[in-house]
Amino acid sequence: MQSLQDLDADNLDRMVKLAMDTAEAASYEQAWQIFGRYKIGIVVGRSVCHSATQQVALLTAVRLAVRVFKGGVSVTGVAGLLPATPLCTSATLSDEVLALGATVVDDVDAALPCITIGGDTLKTRPGGFCVRITYDGWRCGIVPAEEEWRLPEKMEFPLSGVAGAALAVNEAFLAARGDTPVCGRRRVGMSLWDLRQEADWTDESSNGPCANYGPSRLWLIGLGHLGQAYLWAIGALDYASPHEVELVLQDYDTITGSTRSTSILTDNTQVGEKKTRAMATWAERQGFKTAIVERRLNGELKRAVDEPGFCLCGIDNALGRTFLEDVGFDYIIEAGLGSGAQDFRSLRLHTFPGRRKARDIWSRPTQGLKSVANQPAYADLVLRGLEQCGVTTLAGRAIGAPFVGTMAACLVVGEALRFINGGPTFALINLDLKDIQHREAVTRGASDGPLNPGFSLLKHAYKVFKAPTIQ
Repeated sequence: MQSLQDLDADNLDRMVKLAMDTAEAASYEQAWQIFGRYKIGIVVGRSVCHSATQQVALLTAVRLAVRVFKGGVSVTGVAGLLPATPLCTSATLSDEVLALGATVVDDVDAALPCITIGGDTLKTRPGGFCVRITYDGWRCGIVPAEEEWRLPEKMEFPLSGVAGAALAVNEAFLAARGDTPVCGRRRVGMSLWDLRQEADWTDESSNGPCANYGPSRLWLIGLGHLGQAYLWAIGALDYASPHEVELVLQDYDTITGSTRSTSILTDNTQVGEKKTRAMATWAERQGFKTAIVERRLNGELKRAVDEPGFCLCGIDNALGRTFLEDVGFDYIIEAGLGSGAQDFRSLRLHTFPGRRKARDIWSRPTQGLKSVANQPAYADLVLRGLEQCGVTTLAGRAIGAPFVGTMAACLVVGEALRFINGGPTFALINLDLKDIQHREAVTRGASDGPLNPGFSLLKHAYKVFKAPTIQ
C-alpha cells in the first residue's frame, strides 16, 4: 500500500477503490484492510504437466488472483512440473508461480476458498467455496468441485483455459464479496464459438471445429488493462511459428503504479516505462515481431497499405473511438468495460465495419461516472490534507478488475479466430460477469468482400489431451 503522501490517480489500486466507492471503507487504509482479508488457494492436479490448456488456466488464474486477493494466493501441486506453454518463462511451473507473486505450498489451508485445475483434485472444502475449471475445445467454464460432472477436458484449446480462469477468479471474488449467494454452487460457462444466449455450453453441439489458424498480422491500440489482456490471449494461442506473427503496438502512455492492479502483464519494476516498449519486450520474448506507435488515436493517424489491417482496440476514451474507422483498417474488433461499483463487471464488444459507424456510437455525450467524491473515504482524504482537486480526480477514476478485461480479451481474440477459421462473427456482444448467461450477442451480416488478414498455424489447437499414467 502506498503512503498517503504518495497517493494520487497514478498510484491508486483500481480494485481497492471498490471498497472506497461503496462506502464500505471509511478511509483509504481501511479499504486496503478489507482487501487484505481476501485470500485464495489454487490446487493443481498432475495432469496439468501435459496439458497446455490447463497450464494456461493455472498461469492466468495466478496472474489474476494476485491482483485481486491481496491477502495472498497459495498454490499446491506444481512442485517440479515442467512448462508446456510458452507463457511460462521459468524453468518450472513452481518457479513461475513464485515469480508471479503467489506462494507454493504443500497443502492449501483448508479454510481458504479454492480453485482446482486438472486431475483428481479435492472435491470439497471446509471453507465452502471450491470450484473446478473445466474445458473442452471452444467450451469452458467452472463447476462446483464436488460435482462429478465436468466437460471432457480432452480437446486442447488454450484460449478456453484463459477464459475458464477469468470465470473462476470472478466467481471467487463474487463469493469473497458476498455479492451472489449461489457463488460456487452453480455451473457457469460459455462456448467461445457460439455466443448466442440460447447456446448450451454444456452440450457438445455448441462446440466449434478445429481452430487451425490464428491471426498473423494485428494492430493493437491501447496497452493497458484490455490491451495487455489481448496480448496474453494471443500468446496463449501457441503459434507453431511465432516469428510469422507481426504486431503493431500503439499507446502513448507510461506504466504507473496503478497499472499493475488491472493489467495482466505489468509488474512494479516497469513503472515509468513506455507501455509500448514494455509490451514489445514481452511480445518479442514470445517470438513475435513488433513495431511500436507512440501516438494517440486521432483523426491524423493513417495506416499504410503494408501495415496490418486487422485491429484490436482496447481504449477507454470515447473520443478516440470515434476515429477508429478513419485510420484505414480492414476489420476492427473493439471492447469496452464498465467502470463504476455497479457495472465494473460488464463488457461490450463491437466489430467494424458494421451496421453502425463508430462515430455514431461514441460522438454523442455520455453520462459520466456518478461522483463518489462525497463517500467517507474520500472525505477523510481531504480532512487529512490532500487537496480537494486531487481527491476529486481520485474519485473519478474507474474501478478495474483484471478478470473482466481478461474475459473481454477472450471474446475479442475468439472473434478474430472465428473470423479466420470460418465461424460465426458478431457485430455486438454485451454481458455482465455476474450472470453471463443473460447476454446479448448480435450476429454480423454478410461480409462486404473477401479479406485475408494473414494467418499462421496454431500448434496446440484442438489436439487431444491424454492424461498421464500416474504410477
